[in-house]
Amino acid sequence: MKLQIKEKIMLMNMAIFVPIILLVYALVLNSLYSSLVRGSTEFLLQESYNTQRYIDRYIENQPQSPAEKRFTDAAPLLCTYLAGQMNCRIQLYDKTGSLLSDSVKNELSAYADDIGLAVKGDKAWLLKKLGGTSYVLFSLPVYAQGEIIGCIRYLYPLQREADLMHNMILLMGLVILAATGISWLLSNLLAERLTDPIRRLRTISEHISHGDYDHEILIHSGDEVEDLAHTFNQTTQSIRSYIQRLQTEKQKQKRFLDNVTHEFKTPLTAIIGYAELIPRLKKPKDIQESLSYIGTEGNRLLKLVEELLLLSRFGRSEFSLELTEGNPGQLVQDALHMLQLRIEAAGIAVETSLPAVVCRMDQDKTLQVLLNILDNTLKYSQCTLLQITLELQHTSLWLTITDDGVGIDPEILPTLFDPARRLRAKNSLSGQSNGLGLCICREIMEKQHGSIRINNQHGQGTCVQLIFPIKEAPHENP
Repeated sequence: MKLQIKEKIMLMNMAIFVPIILLVYALVLNSLYSSLVRGSTEFLLQESYNTQRYIDRYIENQPQSPAEKRFTDAAPLLCTYLAGQMNCRIQLYDKTGSLLSDSVKNELSAYADDIGLAVKGDKAWLLKKLGGTSYVLFSLPVYAQGEIIGCIRYLYPLQREADLMHNMILLMGLVILAATGISWLLSNLLAERLTDPIRRLRTISEHISHGDYDHEILIHSGDEVEDLAHTFNQTTQSIRSYIQRLQTEKQKQKRFLDNVTHEFKTPLTAIIGYAELIPRLKKPKDIQESLSYIGTEGNRLLKLVEELLLLSRFGRSEFSLELTEGNPGQLVQDALHMLQLRIEAAGIAVETSLPAVVCRMDQDKTLQVLLNILDNTLKYSQCTLLQITLELQHTSLWLTITDDGVGIDPEILPTLFDPARRLRAKNSLSGQSNGLGLCICREIMEKQHGSIRINNQHGQGTCVQLIFPIKEAPHENP
């Protein structure tokens, strides 16, 4: 059977309320009964002192025989007198635990552990049911001249307490029934108040499912339901805004595709033109020059495709790093070694200051970043001096790569890390690169919680800074 939300709320409330109130009912009754029994035992304990004084006086007034014999002989009299004073059944025992007298005749003596403890000198009590009635059996030793001569037991009936418990059970039962009825009514009202806004939300949801995002639900209940309605309205607004952003992003992607297509068209046009020109050429020098142009434009096209594929992979959040302890200075040395022949061929002097420091980074990806930066410098900077330094600044390591080349066009500098705008640009560092490599470099640095900066003075060189975070000061080798 399918239950509505209202019915579920009511059943849930009752499933919580009823066990709790029954538990409280049981705890209250148990506590009340324990209090009544404790009150009875405290009363008997107080009376035990009066009983001991009475027996002491009685024995002192009979000096003609030993105290134990006087206690034994007077047991019936003492038992009758104490029963009248206490209004309960009294039993007297000798020091061996044998019954001397009982205020109620022809009844079982109900020997129990309390007698054994009393004849040993301890006051003891326990609960026992006799003839359908609960009793407190309270036993205390009787002393004469510092020795135990017997014990007295009170058999105190708990009939009055039982009557009180019976009345309390009836009263609390009526209270529970009334509370359950009131809880059911309140649950019904609460469920109705909660489910009405939900029904209204369902109606609005049906409009949204049909593409109508202009409806809002107004609820002024002053509670979480009002917050839910407010959140629902915000969600509707967010969906509307998201759809608008999707439409805008679609237009951006179209423009991006148009730009990429334009970039592809340029080298393809050159390749096709030189390929058509070669059959008409006769001089080997001209043919070789045309083939060289075809190779250059082909490599340019291949690099563009590779960088676009890599950028696309990053956009799908597939880019991951493995951070390990490493020395950025050593990676710089590795990169310079790989490019040594090109550096020497370009006649570039290299100055380095690379102390042995350690930080967490992905060493393979960081080496790619360094190779990309140095490759750009070799291709486009036209520099004669390359300076590379590594230093600690506060909680970061700064790797600075500076050249004395032609620098970067100030108009291009703000777009260096924007892949879409770089593809639209006609040139980059030298007017030949599409600039997607720098976008990837920034992605790598940010993924390992660092950053990359490029500062430029046009005509006076370029400064590239790689910043690596560290948790503690690095250690320099002597």
